[in-house]
Amino acid sequence: MSHKGVIHTMAVEDAVNTISAADYGMHCLVVYPNLVTLREFYSRYIQKQIEERNEFIQMAPFYETEDSVRQALSGGRISLDVERLEGKEKALAIVDSLKKYFAADGEYTRFDLEVDKRMVDNAKTNGKSGYSGLGDIGAFPYEDCTHGLVEYELSLPTHYDDLDIKRVCLYHQQDFNRLTAEQKKRLTEHHSMAIRIVPHKQK
Repeated sequence: MSHKGVIHTMAVEDAVNTISAADYGMHCLVVYPNLVTLREFYSRYIQKQIEERNEFIQMAPFYETEDSVRQALSGGRISLDVERLEGKEKALAIVDSLKKYFAADGEYTRFDLEVDKRMVDNAKTNGKSGYSGLGDIGAFPYEDCTHGLVEYELSLPTHYDDLDIKRVCLYHQQDFNRLTAEQKKRLTEHHSMAIRIVPHKQK
């Protein structure tokens, strides 16, 4: 499958399997239509990467709270022991997207490769195979920082060489629609993979 510059429409399960099977180093853009579909995606992905890939996962939501993510993971169909995964297992961290991407003064946090390297190192120290970071970029339009969003994304590598990381950038469809055609093109081409998820397979 050719990824560069094309947004592939996939059912949630297919998207999860595609990203999971990709080699480490990938930087993926995922557009989701609503929270129900997003929850299905991240619940399946987090379960798969922890149970089958032995990864450390950081989830940074924006359109729901940290606690609602915990509830979705523990009380839904997946039913993960979130308290154990965040605590004893050190396999999961949930942090608000606004806190992750923006400082207290309202300026967005510049990309620092050393931070990603430390995340991978910490994961390895705790016996994990690697690190997956899922971040909802909704914080950028909320802060009226579309230019900063594009600038931030383009500062990230298209592919992380020699680093056991998968970075998944989550875009609500309405936020993605607010971008210009040129911005969408630049972002889609900069990611090593771009996917639009739908609840079920479309014929």
